[in-house]
Amino acid sequence: VAPPQLAVTDHGDGTGATATLSGSEAAATNTVYVQDFSGELGGTAWQNAGARTGDGNLSLALAPGHYFAHAASSVAGTTILSSVVYFVVTDGLESLHTRCLAAAQARIRSLALPGLDSDNVIVRKVPVDRNLAGSGGVGLPAIVLSPRRAEMPPSQGTNGLDDVRYDVLVAIFDRDNQEPTFELNLDRHLMWREQIARAFRNQRLAGVEQIINAEVEPAEGLLEDAWKHELMASALLVRFTSREPRGFS
Repeated sequence: VAPPQLAVTDHGDGTGATATLSGSEAAATNTVYVQDFSGELGGTAWQNAGARTGDGNLSLALAPGHYFAHAASSVAGTTILSSVVYFVVTDGLESLHTRCLAAAQARIRSLALPGLDSDNVIVRKVPVDRNLAGSGGVGLPAIVLSPRRAEMPPSQGTNGLDDVRYDVLVAIFDRDNQEPTFELNLDRHLMWREQIARAFRNQRLAGVEQIINAEVEPAEGLLEDAWKHELMASALLVRFTSREPRGFS
């Protein structure tokens, strides 16, 4: 028996999402389980979000946030699981740039970068938190995401849609000085950059359906002052392209 197929669509108004099940047996009881995503898959318990018989739609009453979901299809004493899907519930009030920041944060956290606590992947207005490593700060190493300029190329898009770029600076910070022992972290930091770039390059952004592509550029020049404070600073600029309606529609 083939596993059921699961897709989840955000309502966009803060009321939750709709799960769509297909490919299951007509008499199967299909139960959808969701997990609040706060850093890594498996970080919180799976919750029963509802069930239905056979294929079709199921409304999920969820607060705005990032989630994983899977379906369990049970018939004649046998249960088959669908693949796990990732989705976002939004309230329709957040800007696209804010949604890009939150979705990028979730994707980097999901990479489970070795040696980095997922809670240390944070969003800030600027790429340096004044209390990053101090008392009450998140600690080091850390990755800080912050908004950069947005571009609106007048000649790009379609007849009725415009392409707009939203930039997100991904800054990696760790302790560093001239001691040879700190060179041991060099390969780890380079691997983090490689994995982060690969996670975004030439891809859509899960949870922000308007984003049609992403480009990744080096951006160390934006963080030169960090070296003066014995911080290793490494940065990437992720440029998300959104295709949006023209005018007030």
